[in-house]
Amino acid sequence: MNSFNFGRKVEICGEIYYLSRDMEKVAEAMKQCSEKMMELSGDQSISKEAMMDAVREKSRETIDTVLGAGAFERIFAEEEADILNLMSLVDFITEEINQWKTELAAKVMAGKAMLEKRNER
Repeated sequence: MNSFNFGRKVEICGEIYYLSRDMEKVAEAMKQCSEKMMELSGDQSISKEAMMDAVREKSRETIDTVLGAGAFERIFAEEEADILNLMSLVDFITEEINQWKTELAAKVMAGKAMLEKRNER
């Protein structure tokens, strides 16, 4: 069976999620997450536990922004949200977003070309 949707569908841990179409909101969330990780990595005064709590919380916010409210809890219901799992998931999401943006740009260009052809007639 074929399906049609306006979003980018991804499968994570056997569940289907759709990437947020609000690219501005997604970009801001990803930027804030990256900045927080850089800040935490340079803070020598923070304990390992406090750092992991901060990483999990910022990752939760980012993942829920990109995949929808509650996504973080569903994804990590049976797997520990350790630094390796979080980084792997964020890398996967980033790759999917970049691929989707590339595909959307190609569709926009194809649409513009089609309109130009129509206007030439």
